Amino acid sequence: MPAKNLWRVPRMWEGSDCFILGGGPSLPVEKLGEHKFRLTPEIEEKLKDRHVIATNMAFRLAQWIPVTYFGDCPFWRRHGNERALADFLGLKVTCCEDAAQRPHFDRLGIKMLKREYVPHGISRDPHVLRFNFQSGGAAINLAAHFGVRRIVLFGYDMRDVDGHGSWHDWYGQPKPKKGKVKGRYDKFLRPFPMIARDLERLRIEVVNATPGSILPQFPIVNLEDVL
Repeated sequence: MPAKNLWRVPRMWEGSDCFILGGGPSLPVEKLGEHKFRLTPEIEEKLKDRHVIATNMAFRLAQWIPVTYFGDCPFWRRHGNERALADFLGLKVTCCEDAAQRPHFDRLGIKMLKREYVPHGISRDPHVLRFNFQSGGAAINLAAHFGVRRIVLFGYDMRDVDGHGSWHDWYGQPKPKKGKVKGRYDKFLRPFPMIARDLERLRIEVVNATPGSILPQFPIVNLEDVL
C-alpha cells in the first residue's frame, strides 16, 4: 500500500497506562453460549474507561473497548464481513495488506499500517508495525506508538492451558500434531527479547498479568495490583 494511504498513529495516550487483551486461554472471560463471551464483571468494571487494545476476537468482549487491532489475515478472511466488526464503535487498526484490497474495507473505517516482518522488536515509525510473528507482539508496538508509559498484558500465556490455546472457540481447537505441542509457541516467543530491548530504550514499562505465562521478559503481576 502506498505510504500516502497509511495511517499515522497519533500519540493519543501519552504517558498513560495501556491494557492489551490477548488471545491466551487465561484471559478472564465468561462463556455465555456458543461463540459468545464477555469479560468477567469484576475485570470489566475495573478496565472500563481505561486505555485498552483488544487483539483479534477480543473486541467482541465489551462494547466500550476503545481500540481493536488485528494483524492476522486469516482473521480478516473469517470475520471481515461480519456485522460485529462493522458495528464496533472504537478505533479499528490493522496491518493486513489483504484486507485493504477488499471493496468494503474503506466502509469499515479501518486504519491501515505497514506490516514490517523484519527486524523484530518495536518500530518507531508511526506508519509501521513490526509484526513479530503475531498480533499480540504487534499490538505492543501499537501501544508504544500511542505514547504509553506502561503496558499491562492479559492473555499472553504462550502455552496451552487444559488443552486450549485460546480463550474462545471461534477458530476451533484443533489438536497439534504429535510431537509438536512443546515447541508450538517457540516462534511466537522468539521476537520478545528484541521487543523487551526496544521497550527499555523507549522507557516503556511492561508487566504481564497472565498467571502461568511462560513469557520470560516481563514480570508477572497479580491482576489486583494493576487494576
